[in-house]
Amino acid sequence: MSNLLFIETSTRACSVAVGRESELLSQESVLNTQSHASVLHDLIAKALLTAGKTWKDLDAIAVSSGPGSYTGLRIGMAVAKGFCFALDLPLILMDSLECLAHRASILQQDKDAIYIACMDSRKGEIYYHVMNGSGQILEFSQALELEKHEFRQYLGKRTYFCGNTSNKIKNIIFELSAEQIEHEFLAENMLIKGFEAYNRKEFCDLAYSEPNYMKPFSY
Repeated sequence: MSNLLFIETSTRACSVAVGRESELLSQESVLNTQSHASVLHDLIAKALLTAGKTWKDLDAIAVSSGPGSYTGLRIGMAVAKGFCFALDLPLILMDSLECLAHRASILQQDKDAIYIACMDSRKGEIYYHVMNGSGQILEFSQALELEKHEFRQYLGKRTYFCGNTSNKIKNIIFELSAEQIEHEFLAENMLIKGFEAYNRKEFCDLAYSEPNYMKPFSY
């Protein structure tokens, strides 16, 4: 049975999870940190210990590739690539918002709904990703100036917004009669999509893999 280490550093939260065949074995997180670098290695060590695993038990490492915090993504990617090089493990890159939208659809179990995953960015901007209840991507992850998009094409459809941007998009949520799922994106949200990618052998080139910043800088 395959064991994967998941690293998530795209927001102010820093989290790590260990999974076996899509089963969550452990998760460690710091929900609000100014320095992912200062806590990430300790979280990895704790997560492996809690899961009863060592580095030799791992079959791959999955890391959030963005969008999100410029500095956080760089740190997470550097750590993941470093361990993959040292341990000769494959690397899996995961779209942060796709994983969040997919997690919301699993939790809600509403196949007819629209799921819009959002992440805070600069003032007046967010990152977002749109998926339907069957897992079909309707809009790929992208940066957005709120005044240029009101999601009116989803008016009349049952819509769920998930993520950490409720203050910025509360008017849109109200106008669409949508439901807000306030949810912090953590490493455990990557498990299902991560093992799907692992089983399909969707591995990345260690030398050339880079985060998907989308913009030069976030927060």
